[in-house]
Amino acid sequence: MDAIRKDDYFYREILSKYATGKEIRLYALKDLLLRDMTGVWNEKCDIQDRKLDIQEKIKVRYLIVQALLLVVSYTVIGVRGVNGMITGAEVVKYVSALTALGGACQYMVDHFETVLLNMQYLHHYYEYLQLPNHKKTGDKSVADLKPQELVITFEDVCFQYPGSKKDSLKHINITFHYGEKIALVGPNGAGKTTLILLLCRLYEPTQGRILLNGIDIREYDYEEYLAMFGVVFQDFKLFAMTVAENVAASEEYDEQKIEEVLEKAGIWDRVRKMEQGIHNPLYNVGIKGVEVSGGEAQKIAIARALYKNAPFIILDEPTSALDPMAEYEIYSGFDRLIQDRMAVYISHRMSSCRFCERIVVLKDGQVQEQGSHEELIDRDGIYAMMWNAQAQNYQ
Repeated sequence: MDAIRKDDYFYREILSKYATGKEIRLYALKDLLLRDMTGVWNEKCDIQDRKLDIQEKIKVRYLIVQALLLVVSYTVIGVRGVNGMITGAEVVKYVSALTALGGACQYMVDHFETVLLNMQYLHHYYEYLQLPNHKKTGDKSVADLKPQELVITFEDVCFQYPGSKKDSLKHINITFHYGEKIALVGPNGAGKTTLILLLCRLYEPTQGRILLNGIDIREYDYEEYLAMFGVVFQDFKLFAMTVAENVAASEEYDEQKIEEVLEKAGIWDRVRKMEQGIHNPLYNVGIKGVEVSGGEAQKIAIARALYKNAPFIILDEPTSALDPMAEYEIYSGFDRLIQDRMAVYISHRMSSCRFCERIVVLKDGQVQEQGSHEELIDRDGIYAMMWNAQAQNYQ
């Protein structure tokens, strides 16, 4: 089973993805990949050989039993026919019936191993379906809360990734208010994305609590809680579906609203020039699929976050493929669009911070500074150092 999963990985993640072709060619990965793939295929061949060996042994045993039964059956039919106990027509009928039965039994034996293998697949599949969702720990309704009164609080939160002994977040105490615009900044590995993953309940704190209006978020309905967030992660994904389906994340959508959010994200001019507009498929997987650049894909991902009518909007490095001016335009337009919703911006480029009422500076998994842009510049701390290092880009 492990070899089958690895083979499936090679096919899905390496051989069938357009983007991996560039890496394979530029870094001459062919020999390395062939080594690993050959090992997996050899393992699969060994499994197949064992399957065939078992199948052949079953067949041999069946053929012996079948031959004995047929000899006995034909002998009985022949004796009864010779003795006049049955007519010649009945002899032919019985022989034909035995021959058909033997063929059917042979077919069953030939497919017996396939049936057993499929049963194993189904067993693992149903085991997976029956796994409990440990995220579904509460039943309080988020819908009962008024959006303008929403407050999320991190209360002495620490977090370690599974398998790690190092805290990625250490004793975080921070509050997010509805209508507030917050920038999370800090060097690589500071814990910015990790904080967002905890906020969205994609991970659970290893210590401390996250509260929504004073109640632990684990007490709320999981799906309703997730629906509160429109997020563009730094490693966002678009799919080989139409532009409209990527934006709406649904088969049903409001075409006018999709065009509006594409316009606000700065990608509408590109989309409307596609042969089928918002109904055009993305990526060269199917017929008439269109490849988009990294910057264009980011804008479509931003449009998806805008389309979702969520009270909390989060941008986690969503404009890393854009130049500073394009990022400035995206953030300024986005800020006007979200209006009174709560928004969190994460970016290494300090331009996004100018639109925020509060800036939270993280370093080594801890909150080092908080305040407005002007306040942090006056403190001449980590934020001021990062701002001054990039100041030439914003003059």
